[in-house]
Amino acid sequence: MSMLNVKPKMINGVACIVRMPEMNNQVLPEKGTHVPDNSYWRRRLRDGDIERVPAARPAKSNTQTES
Repeated sequence: MSMLNVKPKMINGVACIVRMPEMNNQVLPEKGTHVPDNSYWRRRLRDGDIERVPAARPAKSNTQTES
């Protein structure tokens, strides 16, 4: 299944409260998370309750392995 990386929209400095039905209706965290790309989340996007955010890239390690 395809996934979306989203976070709640901030309105006047306060994050919208958006429930995640696939997680027993827990509140979507302010930092965002991955959610299924389905009609519920597309409707939240369309209504302006959430916004897409770029997926976090793993940090590159600058350490070298010793041989």
